[in-house]
Amino acid sequence: MRPARRGGNVHVATGILAGGDIRARGILYARGGLQTDGHLQTGGWMLPHYVAIAEQRCGVPGAMARDRVGEPLSCMRGIWQRNDGGFGGAYSAVVGHTCPAYGPYSTINPRTGACSCPPGYQAIKMYSQSSSWYWEGRDQRGAWCVCVDRGCAASRRRDA
Repeated sequence: MRPARRGGNVHVATGILAGGDIRARGILYARGGLQTDGHLQTGGWMLPHYVAIAEQRCGVPGAMARDRVGEPLSCMRGIWQRNDGGFGGAYSAVVGHTCPAYGPYSTINPRTGACSCPPGYQAIKMYSQSSSWYWEGRDQRGAWCVCVDRGCAASRRRDA
């Protein structure tokens, strides 16, 4: 069967087998998937169109997606996970001060915008001030925390 030519496009009812390269001057679209037995290379950036939610279930290990703000996600162990090396930011929380506060008071975690860890992360207390010390007449007891992936925190407890 010969391919039909319509408006400069080639339409075929079956597959195309090429002994060399297939090139397109515009965008190459595929209604189904795109599979390669070799490497996938790009001369520009790559944008996953699939938007997933971190810490939600996924079904294809190794799949890539992005969250609603564009952070890359990977399907690992059946869960969409961030590609951040297990670091979820850091914060400090001081008794009697709201978060965020200014000066030597509570500081927010830039990953959450609050004195907390992102979902899937656990706070590891790096320093704690349990006795009172004062700055400008205010009690400064509190804790300074680093947020780590729950899996890292669990292995840390087993190793201790």
